[in-house]
Amino acid sequence: MQRTVWRNGGSNSAESDVRTRTEVPRRTFSESRRYAKPSKRYLHKIEKALSTLSCFYTYYPECRHIPTKSRMYRNIIIDAHLIIYRITDERIEVLDIVHSASSIRKIRGIRKIRL
Repeated sequence: MQRTVWRNGGSNSAESDVRTRTEVPRRTFSESRRYAKPSKRYLHKIEKALSTLSCFYTYYPECRHIPTKSRMYRNIIIDAHLIIYRITDERIEVLDIVHSASSIRKIRGIRKIRL
């Protein structure tokens, strides 16, 4: 089992990273009770996928926007978002969570992120 490293800090900041990414929709959805439950369910889907990443990181496909010979960039597709991560010898690095409608240039720029 490999250690998962998050873009904005160590392994302990995983929850804060997911919550930061979903903070804006959560504030918007919490104003209306109608959308509060779907927002929490979507957040739970993301957290569940990220919590199992250390065991099942090879299960997910190569990121088609960042092709490499070693297939080190992979993505998890959750509804309208891509969770892009990189597999190295020592760890798994979660690089970003982007909307699937984002420009390919923005997604390819994720390759330059250094942790």
